[in-house]
Amino acid sequence: MERRRYITNEKEIKNLIIRRTDVMESVLFGKITYEEGCRQLAEVETGKLYSDDIEKIKNCQQTDLEKTESIHFVSIEKKTGMFDKLSYIAEIKWTESYGMNVDSGTYTYDVGAQKREGEYKLTTF
Repeated sequence: MERRRYITNEKEIKNLIIRRTDVMESVLFGKITYEEGCRQLAEVETGKLYSDDIEKIKNCQQTDLEKTESIHFVSIEKKTGMFDKLSYIAEIKWTESYGMNVDSGTYTYDVGAQKREGEYKLTTF
């Protein structure tokens, strides 16, 4: 039964990372306003990660940076879980486009989440 909860948490963490990426790109590419981006980011992240991301999108609105074409989770492994805090190591392969060019890279991340108001939110990424 306990393993089943870990699997659910992994799915939640993956969904939070995907949602965070989508919101940040939507602001950066002018699909949603900065204010709407702030509201949506508050639904998926909290703490220093939230304030750092708000600062990033504030300083880089409407840019021609790379666009994420796909996110593939190569692996996601739980490091710790205590009370309402979780930490994972995630290996993610990103495929991004730069105008007419497409590039892929695989990177490893420390991911933290904390349950707030009944739902997990990212605290580190």
